[in-house]
Amino acid sequence: MEVQNLKKKFKCPNHPKIKYFNEDTCLEAILFWKKMAKKILKQFLTCNSTYKMLRDSIGAPIAFIRQSIHGARKKVEPFLPSLIKSEEAVTVIFVDESTTGISQNWIYLSFVGGKVYWEIKPNRKKENIREFLINLQKKLQWKGALIFVTDGYVAYVDLIAKLFPTAIHVRQFHSKRSLGYVHVHYTHDGERYTCQTTWRAVLSKGKANKRTIQQRKRRKKVYTGEVKKRGRPKKRKKLDNQSYFYKGVKYYPLKRKTKDQVKKGKNKQKSKATKKKHRASSKAKKDPPKLLAKGPLKTLCKRFPHLKKTVKLVSQVFGGRFITNNRAENKFKVKDWLKVHKSVKNNSVGLIHLVLFGYFYFRALTPWKKEEVVKQFL
Repeated sequence: MEVQNLKKKFKCPNHPKIKYFNEDTCLEAILFWKKMAKKILKQFLTCNSTYKMLRDSIGAPIAFIRQSIHGARKKVEPFLPSLIKSEEAVTVIFVDESTTGISQNWIYLSFVGGKVYWEIKPNRKKENIREFLINLQKKLQWKGALIFVTDGYVAYVDLIAKLFPTAIHVRQFHSKRSLGYVHVHYTHDGERYTCQTTWRAVLSKGKANKRTIQQRKRRKKVYTGEVKKRGRPKKRKKLDNQSYFYKGVKYYPLKRKTKDQVKKGKNKQKSKATKKKHRASSKAKKDPPKLLAKGPLKTLCKRFPHLKKTVKLVSQVFGGRFITNNRAENKFKVKDWLKVHKSVKNNSVGLIHLVLFGYFYFRALTPWKKEEVVKQFL
């Protein structure tokens, strides 16, 4: 036994090399801190927890909590899907993006066959979307038809058509002005077509259960003004029930405002958002789509058999559903989970991956399954 820096050091005679250990580096201490690290990671991955909450509940110092969380970042990669296989007749891919709340980083999300694939990019640009879709294409193996479901962001339209030429692209718009409209883009014999319709034409084809019927009744009351809902107007304009079939690509469901109309409005100075919209609308001016026919969706399907096939595939997926519960909306609600862990992320992309890993792989599990999965992870 020797005394160095006011700490007792012991020599291990059974070790092949001369090795010293003290109270902090002995085997008992190592096993104790390993158990403590497992408790920290289990609570961090399954609960809304920060450094202070972990310190108060477990009793470990914040420095050790940070060390254990940062050390678990490398373990996330083996658990992520390397290949996404789908043997269904119709493979549906939901794609969306969300902010992280850290230095303008964006999360690009996709939900395919019960598996979530995500990437973190520095901003929301067309180049980042192209990289994300290329990486998704490398990992994806499917049979049969392919349907992409995105929001109304224009950048997805041309990229999906180039990378997945046989896919059907469904765009649902969330803005107040064009809420309820749907664009269905597809390619037939080298020509691109666009069908503009409403969700009612597709949802009414399938049988709805009791819950979806109650949600539809609730939605009607909100839109007519009987029930007030925060963040939405009391009454909405009536949607055009007719469907429009175009040869080419139609980027927006309604006409964009011209420069003169913007100047006549209340805000004479253009904002950054309006400038971006005018830049995106320049594509439609160069190659405007040609209107082939308009009317009820049934009559259009009779006239154009290739449109009938696409509508039939889309109605198989979304028929009889309430569109807000489209199997991916609840999965993509990441903002609330990231807000709680705001003090933990510390401008680190690796920690954001760890937080998302806990959200997608542990949050929806039952308590007895959580213990099994966490043991495999640790």
